[in-house]
Amino acid sequence: MNTVCAQDQQKPPEKVKLIKSINDYKWDVSLDMYSLFRGYRNVLLKYAPEEKGAYRLSVDHHFMGYADEASYRDSTTGVITNKSQVVYKVWNYYVIAQLGYEFRKNLGRHQLFYGADIGADFHYLKAEAPYSYTSRRLDCGISPFAGLKYRITDRLSISAETGISVNYHRARDDERHPHPIITSRRFSSYFDPLSAINISYHF
Repeated sequence: MNTVCAQDQQKPPEKVKLIKSINDYKWDVSLDMYSLFRGYRNVLLKYAPEEKGAYRLSVDHHFMGYADEASYRDSTTGVITNKSQVVYKVWNYYVIAQLGYEFRKNLGRHQLFYGADIGADFHYLKAEAPYSYTSRRLDCGISPFAGLKYRITDRLSISAETGISVNYHRARDDERHPHPIITSRRFSSYFDPLSAINISYHF
């Protein structure tokens, strides 16, 4: 009589799917494609001293200029003279910038982030001749945000943000008499379901 011995067959171990590690660079620079399509330029620079968060600095717009014009023709007689007459002088300065911090949670190639930015929009304009005019505009506020980032490669990523902004606006216009001095101020808040679509380069 033959005896058959059955041996327990063990299943081969299942393969564990490993998520490819992503290098955590300390710096990245981003271009907001959503703002670019709307005719604006927004460059965002981030510095992450640690994995859990990063400092943010964005510059939406910056302009600084001076212009003047002088004429050697007398404004009353039309005769050309050796003495110039000022037609106009203009000083112009305009900047929009934000500074903030974001908290991060890495999930493989995905990253959840949230935080807040403090921003200012300042515009100064001064003109002289034929009459004096000075204008000052200041908008400042805080903007909490949240977003999702996807790392396409180690150095390239795409992200989208949503946020809420609470702003304070103040303006003052000074003109030479008899024009009056005009002042205004207001508070506002709004929700932006899609505030940014960033293409980022990490280094």
